[in-house]
Amino acid sequence: MKLKRRIFIFLLVIVLTIIGCCNRQIKKPIENEENKEIYLSDGKGIYILIDTDMIDSEKIKTEICNGNASTIKEEYEKINKRDKLEEFIAVRNILGIAECYLGEYEKAYQSFLDAIKIIEEEELSNSNYFKAVLYNNAGAISLNLSNFAVEDENLKKAEESCEDSYMKLIIRINQESRVKTLSTKKEFDEMIAQCKKLMRMEKEIKNSSQFVTFLGARYVGVGYMMQGKEREGIKILGQYLSLVPETAEYYMVKAQLLGQRGQCYTRIGNYAEGMEDIRIAIELTEKTVNKCSKELAYEYVRMAGCYAGQE
Repeated sequence: MKLKRRIFIFLLVIVLTIIGCCNRQIKKPIENEENKEIYLSDGKGIYILIDTDMIDSEKIKTEICNGNASTIKEEYEKINKRDKLEEFIAVRNILGIAECYLGEYEKAYQSFLDAIKIIEEEELSNSNYFKAVLYNNAGAISLNLSNFAVEDENLKKAEESCEDSYMKLIIRINQESRVKTLSTKKEFDEMIAQCKKLMRMEKEIKNSSQFVTFLGARYVGVGYMMQGKEREGIKILGQYLSLVPETAEYYMVKAQLLGQRGQCYTRIGNYAEGMEDIRIAIELTEKTVNKCSKELAYEYVRMAGCYAGQE
């Protein structure tokens, strides 16, 4: 009887050990409790709305992504009460994002800086959260300003203030996208590696916006193209284009992926494929931004390059 008990206990220990090992090997997705509605992307950077009950983030995002940024700006410009500081800061942030989609980049940058100044002057219980959002947005918009810095101070401050793991990925992909055209092969290699790392990290986050993944794919495509590896760029861009949702909030993301692939096609002489990608990219971009947008202007530059290559 004692022998049977010993055998039973021995087998039980083995079973429990195996189960424990299996549990350690299975890596569950990180729970992401972030509100996806607070993130939006113009295909080049990712912006963040301030998550507050006083603001209808879903409505604002929907309007902006459907080409109605001017309506949002007009509505929120009327709110100028500083007695409710958190609401006022959230409104200044909304104006900055709307101005970005209207191509008013200098105004947008100033809107973010104005809000940051208020935070630094006042004592707010969640000032780190506000700083992370606003510094990120200021850093993202600065990519559209002349003589932007490769190492952006605003994005550094955003990461220092950020206490949210997913928001940190947003900030980091905005920083990784800042490699300039005349960068070295080593710098492009580093950008590609970092973007792929961030893309993998987003996959571990449950219910993410996927903006990090799509922007990462776009900049990996840029990196390959700048190294003369256009076919590799075309491959990865096509892979992720098939995953982009067919909704307005992803129009600009899809447009940038298409435009980038179109440029890769142009550089290897596949002009028909390149022209088709760029044509669709222009159509999608026009649905979201106005004629002052640099994103729209750049798609027309790509189209001109494709036309020139055929002559």
